[in-house]
Amino acid sequence: MNEKITIRRFAETDAETVQNIIHRGLREINGKDYPAELMEEYCNYFTLEKIKNQANSAHMYVAVSGDEIVGTGSIAPYWGSEKESILLTIYILPEMIGHGVGSAIINTLEQDEYFLRANRIEIPSSVTAVKFYQKMGYGFKNGIIPDAEGIVSMEKFRNVKLLSEMTLAELWQLFPIVLSEHDPAWKNFYADEEKLLQKHFGKNAARIRHIGSTAVEGLLAKPTVDILLEIADNADLAAVRQLAIECGYTV
Repeated sequence: MNEKITIRRFAETDAETVQNIIHRGLREINGKDYPAELMEEYCNYFTLEKIKNQANSAHMYVAVSGDEIVGTGSIAPYWGSEKESILLTIYILPEMIGHGVGSAIINTLEQDEYFLRANRIEIPSSVTAVKFYQKMGYGFKNGIIPDAEGIVSMEKFRNVKLLSEMTLAELWQLFPIVLSEHDPAWKNFYADEEKLLQKHFGKNAARIRHIGSTAVEGLLAKPTVDILLEIADNADLAAVRQLAIECGYTV
């Protein structure tokens, strides 16, 4: 494939072609990771009317190779916010995977006004597309476990000041010290998180412990559950870093 990929705004006459791309993406690409019945439900959801309505409420684009539309993607305000946006309905033809179409679509969406005005951008990703979005700079919003609909929420932040660049006054505003009565739910949260970490880190983790004031019953505490994960002596630090990212942690 040597044709140059160009990106343009969606036109109503593109609707049937875009629908076909979405349906093929769901069945032939996402279908490798999801039940066929679920993919058919999503195909039924993406009617021509739905696609046209989305184009009216979002900025929808198509990727073109030669005279053929080979991909699509949209960006919209996140629940009407001017500070947050969401990328939607990003699909390419299965035979065009690996030809730079997905990257071209994301790069275009990231030049759209909805992206440029936002501090945070979210993507409801399929399990299939997680690694691609990671390569494009998106991280996990709520960890790597898909929700009930099989979606992994991912996000990217813009114009965010690093903690290391903040003054003490700014840090105090961002992380005010508030003490709370002991909450039994802290213990349950730790137990769930310990299972997640143990599952992903395996032998890389020498020990995982609940530490800090939330670990002590009857003690007033800042309601942040502190977890100490001690790395095994023979662990691959690069692999450990990636595992932490996959579990939703910033490292």
